[in-house]
Amino acid sequence: MFTVTSAVGADIREDLASAVVKVLRLMELRPAHLSLEEIFLQLTTNDASMEEMDDQRVAVTTRELRSYFLSPLAYLVGAFFVFGSGLLFWLILQNNHEASVRGLISNVHVLFLFVIPMISMRLLAEEQRTGTMELLMTNPVQEWEIVTGKFLGSAFFVLCMLLATLLFPLFLFIFGSPDRGQS
Repeated sequence: MFTVTSAVGADIREDLASAVVKVLRLMELRPAHLSLEEIFLQLTTNDASMEEMDDQRVAVTTRELRSYFLSPLAYLVGAFFVFGSGLLFWLILQNNHEASVRGLISNVHVLFLFVIPMISMRLLAEEQRTGTMELLMTNPVQEWEIVTGKFLGSAFFVLCMLLATLLFPLFLFIFGSPDRGQS
């Protein structure tokens, strides 16, 4: 941290530039033709290459996925989703008497109102509870990489739950005769 003093009413830019050159041992200051996003990325990445950032996000994502698949609570949430979507599927079939998954697809978002908060509320709270938040924050991983990795981990978990609902069209083809559309 350094302090720049300047005369009252004087242009501080010159004093600031000379202080930055002295403190940071810069040889020269020249204008850069970069966008604000590129400047922000350069300032926040600490000279890490994009591959290193990808590796860090992948590490956080795999750690999050591993914690999901090792946690019995995640299996309970997945079972709740599959049971709820199966119940919706059965009720829609009983009421419509039509071999279609259209009703399930249009109503599964109601289940997501309950399932997504169940999944996302534990993302950072689990780190606090187990005491690994300090360990995670002292790693050379930036906060946005942690958030992105945790988001991707939970998104992959939701995708795995959605893959389990692919059994319902299979049940339609096994036990019914759905219309396959025009050929």
